[in-house]
Amino acid sequence: MLTGDWLMGVADILLAMFTAYIFFFYFNIFFEKKKRSIRVLTGIIVFVFWQLSIPEIVRILPAARNIGVTVGVTLFAVISIFEGKIWKKCFFVIIFDAVWMLVETLVNNLLMLYCEHLAVSQRLGALVSKLLFLAVLMALKKIFTNEEIKELPAGHNILLVF
Repeated sequence: MLTGDWLMGVADILLAMFTAYIFFFYFNIFFEKKKRSIRVLTGIIVFVFWQLSIPEIVRILPAARNIGVTVGVTLFAVISIFEGKIWKKCFFVIIFDAVWMLVETLVNNLLMLYCEHLAVSQRLGALVSKLLFLAVLMALKKIFTNEEIKELPAGHNILLVF
């Protein structure tokens, strides 16, 4: 029993670290990271802590509040960690969280349809959705690192993300 709890804790920490990697992978496409400071460290800690506490918070908060808190925590982390205009940060945070939630919904629905016994495992669903989300972000990065697209105005980049 104790070993199982310990392994689940390690799995949660690894998933949180993987999520932090995805977070930096996405936002490094659009923003420059600030120099090391206490604000940067605070943003990282808040984001990772949020990732570690999501399973408990999902059970407590209604869905609409959960979405609002998720966007708020992500926005706080982005504001603390990255340079850039606030309106661009808000936009890309909303896109990040929206795509992430859509990917999680897709993975959950696919698991419910084809592997109902696996859909019960929250950690497996989280891992699969994060892998799919990373694949989507890799495609997005491929598009936005193209030199011709990089030189487009910010408004055109926003339309491309839509």
